[in-house]
Amino acid sequence: MSTSNPPTVLTTDDIRALAIADKVSFHQGKGRGYISATLDGYDARIFTAREQRTFPATDDNNRERQIDTAASMFSYGDRDGTGGWTLETAPDAVGFAMIHTPSMSKIWLTIVKLMRAGDTLCLIWAGDNNNDNHRSVGFHADRLEIEIRRGETALRFQLFVQVGPDNTARMIRRHGW
Repeated sequence: MSTSNPPTVLTTDDIRALAIADKVSFHQGKGRGYISATLDGYDARIFTAREQRTFPATDDNNRERQIDTAASMFSYGDRDGTGGWTLETAPDAVGFAMIHTPSMSKIWLTIVKLMRAGDTLCLIWAGDNNNDNHRSVGFHADRLEIEIRRGETALRFQLFVQVGPDNTARMIRRHGW
């Protein structure tokens, strides 16, 4: 894999956090891949003792749990002369994606229900998975998949596909933010 941090071996608290979070975000940058599960502290919300244990990190309003993942990031390249790249050849590459309301995503809830304590996770970021339609309007197609690893078994699911221009809102950026 392409990241320097070892993936977290999932606990029941990690899985619970991913299941009940108000937001789940996926990150890659500076040699670290991780998932952030957040409980929003809206309207002076008082967190229960269990929520505080499940989401140990805090800021002024929110509670958070970060789960380190293995990660792979690469780009297919394009016909414009830019070849493909990996995290090894583009170490400043970054990725970001978010599920804003995970409790409403049946796909996400299914993925979480398949996770077990002892599993590890891997994020697979694929940039520039373009076709002629994308290229004709200057767009790029980026993809994020998550892999649940359990011993020799790996279950892989597509989380996001984003198609758009090469700007600061792009999911995968070769040269960082």
